[in-house]
Amino acid sequence: MVRRKIKFIAVLLIACLCVSILSVSALAVEEWDDPCYSANYKDVDKSAWYHQAVDYVLKNGIMAGTAANTFEPTSPVTRAMAVQVLYALAGKPEVTSDAGFTDLTATWYKDAVNWAVANKLAAGYGNGKFGPDDYVTREQMATIFQAAANYCRIDTSRRADLSGYEDQGQISSWAYEKIQWAVAVGLISSTSSDKLLVDPQGTLTRAQLAQMLYRFHSGSIGTPVAAVVESISAVYDGSTEHGTVLDSNNEGIKVIAKCTDGSMFYLTDWTIATPATLTAGKTSTVIITCGGFSCNLSVECTTDPAVVYEKESVEVTYDDLVNNPDKYTSGQIIKIQGRIRTTPVTGPSGIHHMIAKDSEGNYDPERDVLLNITYEDGQTALKNSQVVTIYGRFQGLNKISAYNYPVINVDYFVVES
Repeated sequence: MVRRKIKFIAVLLIACLCVSILSVSALAVEEWDDPCYSANYKDVDKSAWYHQAVDYVLKNGIMAGTAANTFEPTSPVTRAMAVQVLYALAGKPEVTSDAGFTDLTATWYKDAVNWAVANKLAAGYGNGKFGPDDYVTREQMATIFQAAANYCRIDTSRRADLSGYEDQGQISSWAYEKIQWAVAVGLISSTSSDKLLVDPQGTLTRAQLAQMLYRFHSGSIGTPVAAVVESISAVYDGSTEHGTVLDSNNEGIKVIAKCTDGSMFYLTDWTIATPATLTAGKTSTVIITCGGFSCNLSVECTTDPAVVYEKESVEVTYDDLVNNPDKYTSGQIIKIQGRIRTTPVTGPSGIHHMIAKDSEGNYDPERDVLLNITYEDGQTALKNSQVVTIYGRFQGLNKISAYNYPVINVDYFVVES
């Protein structure tokens, strides 16, 4: 175990030392007018608020000018440009993954997009599109930079009070904490000189991007965590609806590394080997791994199971299952009523026999159905003589002696009396 931990920490340190996006340095006092790296750019105003940032990104090769000796400080930034500049800052590492987007038509940004998505710095629209030519908003760029800081293992816990900003109500709910962090560390400031405006939906300009890159690269937002990681944990703030998949692409999963000095930072390079799908009435658990560490994440589905199973199930009778088993596919969700006739086995799971109700509402002992139930923590087990409605997945027939027992893996049940 010690060897695996050391190996993981070595990976962290190698990432922090070798990827140039992490090669931050303390802010130094420089004479920005001698030399002035933007002097030959005819559209850069030396008295403008962005002059120092533009000089910095030009001097360090982080951004370049455009055609005809211009920098175009007021031009909009596209989503492709936003990830490309960070990809270049990271030293353009080899990219072996493909996010599968269908709208990456230009070669100059394909590696940058795939790299950014693989490292959770950016995401697509969820329809197979990335939108490389779409303009990036200020709140989107704040989100990307916070992800980049997490990628660099820089503390992103600082939050600014936005109550004084007149347009703070326009911030998207998913971006609010990102904007709070970006304002707190100086990546975003007011767009007005006489009132506080964060302008979350405004299109990011090249000058604003230069300012963000200046503060990020110079180290003024913080430096990478160098302490030894001792454990990881996970929290979830995503959808808890039925059918939600818990996998490595679920943006609601936040994985946190805790260090020996008490500091914590978000991880981006974690994986889930076996995804799980949230099921109504159930709690799903996945195992998250990162380096030599692992942790469990359990998420309870909040969707009303009665609504889901009533909609998805097919109501059947005992005779249907025994006489026409081929009518139903293995794993198909069915609904059947009956009465429990065996005392359940105590523990996390139970095997019950149930007498199915016939078409006249009677219980014939020969109408025996085998139920496989895994009980949730705290769930009351079924008892002998209880009348229940069972929703479960048909597994076929189990022939015992002269009898055919329909077998059902129970997902959800309702005790009628």
